[in-house]
Amino acid sequence: DEGGGEEDRVPPAVDEGGGEEESVQPQVKMEGSQDHAPPEVDGGGEEEEADKPKVRTEGAEDLENESEAMVAVFESEHEDQEEEDVPRGLPEELLRFGAFIRVHRFFSTGGASPLSDVKDALLGHSEDPEVCLIGLQGLLKGQDEQLMGWLRQLVEEPEFVALVRRIVVRFPTQEMTLLVMQITTHMLSLQLGSQTEGTEEACAMASSGVIENTQVFNGDTWELLLEAMDALVGSRGSDSGRRIVSRLDLLSRLEEEWENILNKTDAVSKLIVKTFKEDTEKILKR
Repeated sequence: DEGGGEEDRVPPAVDEGGGEEESVQPQVKMEGSQDHAPPEVDGGGEEEEADKPKVRTEGAEDLENESEAMVAVFESEHEDQEEEDVPRGLPEELLRFGAFIRVHRFFSTGGASPLSDVKDALLGHSEDPEVCLIGLQGLLKGQDEQLMGWLRQLVEEPEFVALVRRIVVRFPTQEMTLLVMQITTHMLSLQLGSQTEGTEEACAMASSGVIENTQVFNGDTWELLLEAMDALVGSRGSDSGRRIVSRLDLLSRLEEEWENILNKTDAVSKLIVKTFKEDTEKILKR
C-alpha cells in the first residue's frame, strides 16, 4: 500500500507536466489574441475611414458634374444670344472706325495729335481709301520742317515705303496719286539708304497716275509734277530713278502733256507756260 501510495504520488509529476501544458495554453491564447485582436480593431477602423471618404468623393463628383452641366447650359445660351445680338464683322468695323477717327483728328488738329495715330492707322488699314486719303492729307498739312520731321520718323518703319506703293496700286485716282507723289518727293530728299529705290518706284508710279488721271492741269499740279520728275531724273535724281522713269516712259508722256498745254489758249495754260517753261524744258532734256 505504501508503494501504491508512492505510485499515487506520481501524478503530481504529471500534473507538473500538465502545468507546463497549461502554461503553454496561455501562450497560445496570447498568440491568438495578437493574431485576431489587432485585425478586428484595425480592420474596423480602416473600413469606417474608407467608407467616409467614398461618400464625400461621390458627393463632390455629383456636385462638380452638376455645376459643369449648369455652366455648359449657360454658355450655350450666352453664345446663342451673342450670335443673335452681335452682327458678324463688327469688331473689324470698330477697328476701321477707330482708325478713321485717329486720322481725322490728326488732320483737323494740324498734326497736334501723336504721329502714331496716323502711322498706325495707315499701316493697319491701308486697304481703306478713306483712312489713306485723310491720313496722307493730314501729313501734308505740316509745314516744311514739321513735315520733314514726320517723314524722318515714318521712313524708319520698314513697312511705310511698301505702304505708299500699295496705296498707288490699290487707289490709282488723281487725288490719291497726287498725295503719294508729294509725300514720296519729300521722302527722296532724305537719306533713305536701302529704301531709296522703293521710294523712287512709288514716286514714279504716282507721277504716272497723275499724268494719266489729270484731265486739265493747273499751275499747282504741274509744279508738283515737275518737282517729282526733278527728284527722279534731275539734279537730285539717281541712276535707279532714271531707269524707273525710262521703264514707265514718263518723260515722253510728260512731253505730250506739255505740247497740249502749249497749244491751249486759255488763261491757265498760258500762265503755266509763262511760269514753268524753263523748268519743264530742263526736265525734258534729261
